[in-house]
Amino acid sequence: MSTVINLSGVQFTNPTKLGLVEGEKVMVKHHKQYDDNELALGVHNEGGGLVGWIPKTETCQKYYEKEIESGNESKAMMQKERKAISSALRDALTVDLFRNHLAVEGTITRLQQDYQTGEVLSVSVAFDYM
Repeated sequence: MSTVINLSGVQFTNPTKLGLVEGEKVMVKHHKQYDDNELALGVHNEGGGLVGWIPKTETCQKYYEKEIESGNESKAMMQKERKAISSALRDALTVDLFRNHLAVEGTITRLQQDYQTGEVLSVSVAFDYM
């Protein structure tokens, strides 16, 4: 069974230039210089390009609170679910990366692109956890 998560920061990392395709393998790497309250876990393609980030639970919480304040209950529930998935996935990734010293590989399952420009707007990745 796989855990699929939509990556954070895709619009800032500009993965369009990487030529990503669905089904492509990606690797998780720790970016210590970006750690704050949580580990910064970047997702990279086979060429080493940064595709996006495993969402931090504190970021999901901020978006949840924002949606609650705006009265958008359905989006708030989506962020609450994303936080739970991110938390569980981060736990599993951390164990494999730091305790088991394993390379963690995932698969791009969905790419959403702007139809006019071809710019990658969203990337989802599956990991074999849970």
